[in-house]
Amino acid sequence: MAEIFHLGGWMMWPLSALSVLAVAIICERALFYGSLGFPSTEQDQKLNAALTGRDAKAIDDSLPVSHPVFGPYFSELKRVFRPGGPEQNQEVLDIFAREIADRLDRFLPLLGVIVRVAPLMGLLGTILGMINTFSRLSSAQGGVDLTMLAGGIWQALITTAVGLLIAIPVLLIQHWFLIRKKRVLDALYRVTHASFVLGDESREPSHAA
Repeated sequence: MAEIFHLGGWMMWPLSALSVLAVAIICERALFYGSLGFPSTEQDQKLNAALTGRDAKAIDDSLPVSHPVFGPYFSELKRVFRPGGPEQNQEVLDIFAREIADRLDRFLPLLGVIVRVAPLMGLLGTILGMINTFSRLSSAQGGVDLTMLAGGIWQALITTAVGLLIAIPVLLIQHWFLIRKKRVLDALYRVTHASFVLGDESREPSHAA
């Protein structure tokens, strides 16, 4: 492994730095998404049951207000749509929703940059290696040495291979994170929509009176 790193040339250092950065981001995001616990199967079942039974209180009881990420949003949702509570404050909910979206999206654009940059850096390393190889061949005496040519080419291709080995797994993992993010936001939207609908229904008798 150390020999391959050496043969790849100086471009292996920034590629290594990119790989370490990618691993750090992936670990952080995996821990974050793994600790969300939302949406869960139990919460989906409660939401469906509440919608079927037109039960606003069931949704109110199912919202985890102590959650480190969704807590402020759910607390505001419970305050707004509790029977007899204030009228909807969409602006406050939007602020909390944007904050949640930002936390879900954190570092994911940087993973996208790594996916694009790693192959380009690998290609640059290959081009520099090829330039070095042909430069040595042009100054060599006694014609072209095919062994030297072949050896220089495969050494130059090492950085391209490393760049792709970094980019491909990171791309797949980033896609998984984006799917997870979409699932969380979709669940949040469904809970909010259900609260709007059932909360409005719970207000109707008081307005009629």
